[in-house]
Amino acid sequence: MDFAPQEPLPNMPSPNQYNISIGLGCQKKTNGLHIAQVVTNLINQLESKAECIAVPDFKRHHYNVEKAAEILCLPLLYIPKEFLLTLQPKCLSFSERSYNLVGLGSVAEACALAAINSNGYLLGPRIINQGISCAFAERKGLQ
Repeated sequence: MDFAPQEPLPNMPSPNQYNISIGLGCQKKTNGLHIAQVVTNLINQLESKAECIAVPDFKRHHYNVEKAAEILCLPLLYIPKEFLLTLQPKCLSFSERSYNLVGLGSVAEACALAAINSNGYLLGPRIINQGISCAFAERKGLQ
């Protein structure tokens, strides 16, 4: 069953505002330039055109995440943890470590789905590269 919020959540896009999103997970110490380089490499490998980066709201004011979004020239969305919890059943992978640290078995995948809202799907399981987890989601109906 798709979760569709009854009213807009803080800093959430309206449904279908974005067609392709990147969900991101990383440690606090991860450098912003490094995040941007890893994300750029993945975008190039997947020949994708990401339109936004989504991270959990507990990453708000995380300088390195904000710096990466600035370098990539992509809007940064903060997704409430409560919303991410509802998306866990739609995620393709599970991290015991992430679950123990933040209470979410899949951060990047849930963030990517949340940015697309209920009309999207994951392009595959999260990709982990040099300590950075990325997941890509796309709005249904794109060719």
